[in-house]
Amino acid sequence: MKSIDQSVNSFSMRKTRDRIKTVVTVGMLCLFCLMLIAGISSYNHANKLYDARQWVLHTYEVMQQLDSLIAAPNDAESAAYGHLLTHDKTYLFNFKGTAKQAHDAFNRALYLSRDNPIQHERLNKLKPVLDSKFDSLDRMIKLKTKPDSATLDELKKSNDLIYMEQLRHIVSEMKLEEEKLLAERLATLKLAVNEMNQRLLWYGGIALSGFVLIGYVVNYLMRRQDKEEKFQNILYSVNHSLASIGTPDTVLTKALQEVANKLDFQIAQIWIPDKDRGDLVFKRSWKQSEQFADFENASKELRFESGKGLPGRVWQSRLATLVLDVTEDNNFPRAPHARKCNLHGGVAFPLSLTGEMLGVMEFFTTRKVANLEPDVVHTLNVVALQISQYLERLKFEQALHTSERKFKAIFDETFEFIGLLSPTGIILEANKTALDFIKADKSSVIGKYFWDTPWWSHSKELQEKVEQSVHEAANGKFIRFESTHPDPDGVLLHVDFSLKPIVDDDGNIVLLIPEGRDISDKKEAEKRVSEFYSTVSHELRTPLTSIRGAFGLLEGGKAGDLSPKALRLVSMGKLESERLVRLINDILDIRKIEAGKLELKLEKLSAAQIIENTTNTLNSFAQDASIKLTSDVQEDGTLFADKDRITQVLTNLVSNAVKFSPPESEVIIKARKNGAFYRIEVQDHGPGIKDSDLKKLFQMFQQLDQSDHREKGGTGLGLAISKSIVEQHDGHIGVNSKVGEGSTFWFEIPLSKQNEVKPDHECVESSNGNKVLLVEDDDSVAMIITETLNTHHLNVHRVSTIAEAEESLARSKFSVIVLDIQLPDGNGNSLLENMDKTSTTPIVVVSASERKHYGNPLLIDWLAKPFEESKLLSAIDLAIRGRKQGPARVLIAEDDESTREIIKQYVLSLGSNIQVFEALDGLKAIELARAEEPDLIILDLGLPHTDGFEVVTVLRHEKASKTPLIVYTATDLSSEEKKKLSLGLTTHFTKSKTSEETFLSCLVSTLNGLIKKS
Repeated sequence: MKSIDQSVNSFSMRKTRDRIKTVVTVGMLCLFCLMLIAGISSYNHANKLYDARQWVLHTYEVMQQLDSLIAAPNDAESAAYGHLLTHDKTYLFNFKGTAKQAHDAFNRALYLSRDNPIQHERLNKLKPVLDSKFDSLDRMIKLKTKPDSATLDELKKSNDLIYMEQLRHIVSEMKLEEEKLLAERLATLKLAVNEMNQRLLWYGGIALSGFVLIGYVVNYLMRRQDKEEKFQNILYSVNHSLASIGTPDTVLTKALQEVANKLDFQIAQIWIPDKDRGDLVFKRSWKQSEQFADFENASKELRFESGKGLPGRVWQSRLATLVLDVTEDNNFPRAPHARKCNLHGGVAFPLSLTGEMLGVMEFFTTRKVANLEPDVVHTLNVVALQISQYLERLKFEQALHTSERKFKAIFDETFEFIGLLSPTGIILEANKTALDFIKADKSSVIGKYFWDTPWWSHSKELQEKVEQSVHEAANGKFIRFESTHPDPDGVLLHVDFSLKPIVDDDGNIVLLIPEGRDISDKKEAEKRVSEFYSTVSHELRTPLTSIRGAFGLLEGGKAGDLSPKALRLVSMGKLESERLVRLINDILDIRKIEAGKLELKLEKLSAAQIIENTTNTLNSFAQDASIKLTSDVQEDGTLFADKDRITQVLTNLVSNAVKFSPPESEVIIKARKNGAFYRIEVQDHGPGIKDSDLKKLFQMFQQLDQSDHREKGGTGLGLAISKSIVEQHDGHIGVNSKVGEGSTFWFEIPLSKQNEVKPDHECVESSNGNKVLLVEDDDSVAMIITETLNTHHLNVHRVSTIAEAEESLARSKFSVIVLDIQLPDGNGNSLLENMDKTSTTPIVVVSASERKHYGNPLLIDWLAKPFEESKLLSAIDLAIRGRKQGPARVLIAEDDESTREIIKQYVLSLGSNIQVFEALDGLKAIELARAEEPDLIILDLGLPHTDGFEVVTVLRHEKASKTPLIVYTATDLSSEEKKKLSLGLTTHFTKSKTSEETFLSCLVSTLNGLIKKS
């Protein structure tokens, strides 16, 4: 006995060597010689054709530059006369750059005509005329008033028109010369093309030689086709038999008969596993005549354990097995019966599907079998697969029979897309809704793999995802995700898809249920809600900024002394405006939480300092309620957290404790380290909370109704937001309470691995004497910002529009720009785009608009209205302190040498004052980012030692956390991965999908203001 794979390989190699060795050797030798001769000849003629074409293109380019020499003065003349007549500065936009355009065209034409002395001499005559023309136009533009009749008479006497006529005359002569050259060079090109065409005819002879060889191969393939047709007929017959109507025994017998008759086997049998006993039992057989009845009867009486007999060996190894002579095989219990029937050769194939053994198929013949032809082996393998699929269908039909009627009633009534799959992903059923969606009937999808159907075939990515999901569901995992599908009219629908495994009483997965729900209306509603929240953010935050700031200035005495009564009213107004701000922020925070967009600005913090600041802030609030506010900080801890968000959580818990505590009681803030966490507790002596109400506390819009709680007010959002913030810090939050004894709310935040905390830096002293340009159209907000900055010795110059800002920047230098986005004459982002390329003035945005990842290194921070004074001063201080001096620094982290060199050349092409640092692996990238403080990092993900994800994770916790980043990778990133791969202003590019122009544009916008043109 030997492996069939060995026999197949030996047989295949002999046939291949005998039949195509001569054809391949002779044919390839002839083709090589002919193609070598043709290649040498083609190379010479191709060079000649290339030279002729280059001279034609050279002539066209000269003529193009000559046209530019006329077009630029014409444009400049129109702009100058327009400005002279109307004094409208808009015309000057068309005038700027025309002189440079004309001289660039002149220089290019001069260079291109270096081989033509006549044209070169004409260009030298043209140069002074061109200069005189632009000098004349400059004098016209400098006229300060609209022209009177005397001025117009003076203009008529000028030589401006003469200069233009001279320009046209010289250019006309040059174009006539170039047209003559073009005619000559086109004739040369045509001759070269004709010569190449003649050579192509000769190459046809080479192709004809190839056809002779192909004809020989085709003849060989025709002979092979006759044999393949025979085996295709076998497969068709088996498939037809398995699809016929009848009992399973009848169908299997007919299929075995088709195979055995056409492959000259005298008996065929099928064995299937007995789950109860764990061995193989006889299922069905076919015999050629009654001569083999004794062998068949003996098989019916036998059972085979794993490894015993021919079926047992195949069941154990899961490989097809060939026996030369079964009568001489010691591990063949039916050998005596085989001798009586004169059976010798035997072959057995496993019946399996996706790794599951369904049985064994045997064939026997009266001759000895040393090996099988590859075609026979392939045919029997396919037959085994067909019978395996049939056996699997039988198994599932029996398992589903008892529950079919109940399931059918539910299945037919649902309006969702629903179906049934085998654990291997084969479609067993689909409801009418799903079939109507793809305009198909059941026969076109039943029996196919789920991912190969029209539901998913519109997207290869979805097909791969569904295939993987089926495998995971077959292992017991519930799958759910959202996808988009075009309906019959081509409209994209959003579908909520799930895949649920169904298990039998023994815990075996027997079915998978795919279900899809159309959630397009839900998605549209979410979009409208998002737009509504955006409107709320803009329309409410801007006036609230003015209101809260105005009350703050009045309360602080910055607008003069107030009477006690007025001061109380102002304080009341400030408190109510702050309450409204908190309400709006809570609503918007909930929206961000729901959308998964709540961002954290992580930094090292002192827990004790946060508690102290919160206590100081809420002391007056507690005193008004006759509550004593105390803190018990047993030990300080260093947190790596968002200062504002953690303060928001603690403020919410303390203010709630004060609100629900009886007068003359005490609220205690306790803090200590708790293992790897820092635990903060807020303890009150209020009425306590019922056990039945504890589960409601951290849900949205939940307020307790017991005693006087409703009188305390609130939105019911504070604790829900606090829970989300703490969990986003990988922490925990909870409450311990007893009715009548008070409550203790607590939360835990992980401690930072490094204990040092850098002190908050003062922005007041470093800002002294600096000039600020404030671009803000709202008078109230502008007044608040101006008063705030003037108090800290900052000189503020305020403008209301983009145009005024550009004029101010042209006249004066500023240390920093404070910019609103929504301005009367356009979007504030356009100011960044239109600023002088050599400008290095940093920018702080203060706006009610959502933050955008705008690619500009001058953007220091983006503060949302209403802003906090401390944050504004901190951002301005950072802007004034500025970046590290020297050229623009770019770090390229890429392990592929070619790609790294290309990116490097892109960067260096932008200007002369750029320094490039190269890192071949992730560790070197981190080292250079720390040492060189780059202005931009260009990062690949597949880096050795430490990949791009790990590099970003490390840099997020360091000084480079706000460095602009371009992720340039061959991987298609998911939205979640893009979120992880971000530092400062971040752009994600996919290799092979990003054009050079797009990449360079991003580099220019990111390094704008830091580079000088070469």
